[in-house]
Amino acid sequence: MTLLLNNTLLSNFSTVARPDLVQAAFPTDSIATVQAVLREHEQGVATEHFPYCDWSWLTVLDPVPEERNDAEQFAARLGRGEADCLAVATARGMRFATDDREARKFGIPITGTVGKTSTKDANIAA
Repeated sequence: MTLLLNNTLLSNFSTVARPDLVQAAFPTDSIATVQAVLREHEQGVATEHFPYCDWSWLTVLDPVPEERNDAEQFAARLGRGEADCLAVATARGMRFATDDREARKFGIPITGTVGKTSTKDANIAA
């Protein structure tokens, strides 16, 4: 299965300089993100909110037009990166790694930084 990472996950593992922990935690998954998340992450590095970390090994996906329509709907409640990830994950049957409580309300497989998995419970602490 493919696991999509949002910027919170990238920044958390960048802060401890351990992107390898993502691969270790999900050894059987293909790990990816979307272009919007990479842009958010690069902006955070540029403004020194968190340190640079090499994420070049990540597969980068972009929403297709149908997914982009869903992403626009999600963007009313989520940031651009989370909205794009959620739209792609929903359409393609992927899992989404986020600590965003609001994103947990959409009923797709979600995991957070500490690995708690949910498909629908918005009350799980990330």
